[in-house]
Amino acid sequence: MTNKENPAISILIAVWNEEEFLDKFFGSIKNQTFNDYEIICVNNGSSDGSLEKILKWQKIFGLEKFKIIKNKTNSGLTNALNLALKEARGQYIARIDPDDFWEKEKLEKQISFMKNNPDYGIIGCNHLNIYQNNKNKRYIRLPETSEMISKKLFRRNPFAHSCILARTDLIKSIGGYNESIKYGQDYDLWLRCFPKTKFYNLQEFLCQRTVERGISVKKQNAQMWQSIKTRAKYIHKYNYSWKNYLYLLEPLLVILTPNFIKKIKRKYF
Repeated sequence: MTNKENPAISILIAVWNEEEFLDKFFGSIKNQTFNDYEIICVNNGSSDGSLEKILKWQKIFGLEKFKIIKNKTNSGLTNALNLALKEARGQYIARIDPDDFWEKEKLEKQISFMKNNPDYGIIGCNHLNIYQNNKNKRYIRLPETSEMISKKLFRRNPFAHSCILARTDLIKSIGGYNESIKYGQDYDLWLRCFPKTKFYNLQEFLCQRTVERGISVKKQNAQMWQSIKTRAKYIHKYNYSWKNYLYLLEPLLVILTPNFIKKIKRKYF
């Protein structure tokens, strides 16, 4: 791939003080069986050794394949992703968080599906959650077809952010990520795309995700409030049945759960 050629996939990455994960993380990208991609990595004001690790991996991948955007301060994940999105040249975009990990055939299997099914705009896959507080593991199966996803659209986020492959033109056509949203910006993005395309989840476990890495009660509550607001907005906008509002009870109960119970749950479950 030369600078004049557009890659098939643009991989969007935002890094903030995640030095300890970057070797395994970039290694999982390097080991992909599909390699027609570019990496657009935003170093989002890291104060640890993340930038040095990023520069090391840029040399391994090659300058023509790996673009670095350097933010002097942390602009927030949503802004960083939009900065990367603006630079994306690929027909598709993929997203992955620096503490997550792809199986080696992840991109190959997803792009094969997309090329054979051009009416689909966003696809994901099943994934393995690894809970950092207690090392427990949980295999997460997501609804497969667009019809199944539609029925459960407001019950849960239909995709894990690090699992998706999406058409770049689709994501750019709706303006990318909503920068007024600090948490759950991906869920809002999928819901804005929903009337414009079809969704799908490959039923293979092609991604490992690190979950609950030191999340504070304050941050968890903010995430839950945003989930409630996002779901309520689009239930109303798309004229879904009032029964879908019942799904808002789950994040509300998380907010109302006493802090000492949350701490016990994190420790043992």
